[in-house]
Amino acid sequence: MILGEKSVAEKLLTLPFNHILFTGSPEIGKIVMRAAAKHLSGVTLELGGKSPTVIDSSANIKDAAWKIAFFKFANAGQTCTAPDYILCEESVHDKLVQELNKNIIHFFGGNIRAGSKDYCSIANELHFNRLETMLEESKNHGAVVACGGNKNKEDLYISPTVLTGVQPENPVLSEEIFGPLLPIVKVKGVNEAINYINGKPKPLALYLFSKNKTNQNLVLNSTSSGGLVINDCVLHHTNPNLPFGGINNSGVGSYHGKFGFDAFSHQKAVMESSGLSPFKLMLPPYTETKVRLANLIKKFF
Repeated sequence: MILGEKSVAEKLLTLPFNHILFTGSPEIGKIVMRAAAKHLSGVTLELGGKSPTVIDSSANIKDAAWKIAFFKFANAGQTCTAPDYILCEESVHDKLVQELNKNIIHFFGGNIRAGSKDYCSIANELHFNRLETMLEESKNHGAVVACGGNKNKEDLYISPTVLTGVQPENPVLSEEIFGPLLPIVKVKGVNEAINYINGKPKPLALYLFSKNKTNQNLVLNSTSSGGLVINDCVLHHTNPNLPFGGINNSGVGSYHGKFGFDAFSHQKAVMESSGLSPFKLMLPPYTETKVRLANLIKKFF
């Protein structure tokens, strides 16, 4: 085990490892992949990205709200599989916002403090500044703070924040948030949500809240993501019987359980032959008898 940050990682990448597993951003993942290519090393890259949550009019909004509020704001949103943004059908938008507010207050209290036993701070000042800029730019582009929005740089604290009125071109929708900001985009229906998702890089995870089987199958068959969870969030990450990983921009390969064992293993073909070989009958020179025999064998293949 070697501990360190950027300089240590850069040095490690110069070494000829057989296989490299990296978890982080797509930008750094490309650097890792380029370094691995110099040694033709295998890679497993789990790269995150913007994981959407789709909510249609058939969804159980109360159930969806507590799950989203918990899994989004756990660790102050600093988890790779956290719901990044919501595409919500217009007819249930207001009820969703109301239920999210209720659950945030219930989970964390009305006056949330950084470093409390129920809520944590942002990892460092660099990421606090990044999130603060993202929040302020989003407000300047028309987003409305429906819940939270409090921040304290001294404590590296940003409260769980729900943003409504978010337009597709809003800055908060252009890069992975990895923090306690939750933008909601209104859509007319599932087809509009699918078109939006398919217009972006493929996500690590996609979460769908819907009781409509037609919509469930539509999202399943019309989108591409590392994983899909229906009527919940994140739980696929905890199941060792499922492969965990992204696709294209959100990752390369998968791991967890046997999938992780396979990722770090080389399947080597080993064969032992006996002295009795049928190929002796096929050795040149090719007489008439051997040609007839070859033609006979071809009939069985």
